[in-house]
Amino acid sequence: MSHDIADCPKCKQRDFVLKENGEWECLNCQYKHKILKTESASSETKTDAITLLVATFVVALFIMFAFVGV
Repeated sequence: MSHDIADCPKCKQRDFVLKENGEWECLNCQYKHKILKTESASSETKTDAITLLVATFVVALFIMFAFVGV
């Protein structure tokens, strides 16, 4: 279970939403909406790309220090 901020399509207010079991619920008007696979997959892809970039940077630093001998 997690909380995010989103614009509700029903009440048009920006509020916290409760995400659970592939569906979010507006905490203002209790409107429920199923989360599409592409919506949840896109956020996971962004996280994976950032993790890969940071890991590559750390490995490059180790290699650089190994050759320089600091």
